[in-house]
Amino acid sequence: MVGERRRRGPDDRTRINLSEHHEIDFWTSRFDCSEAELRDAVNRLGTCAHVVRSFLRNKPERLYERVGRRFADLARN
Repeated sequence: MVGERRRRGPDDRTRINLSEHHEIDFWTSRFDCSEAELRDAVNRLGTCAHVVRSFLRNKPERLYERVGRRFADLARN
């Protein structure tokens, strides 16, 4: 429609709203996670973005990925 802008992110970047498709796209891209992982984290912890981000970054499999990448980078040098 004329005059309607395309939404690219949430109106409130401190809260995660799972009822808006564009927000799900934004947060899954931002946190590099799947929609299922995002929904699970929000259901467990609430909608506060920084709490969900910390949870997703510190999941054991994600820690292994990050540490593994760091060791691989060090081994190349």
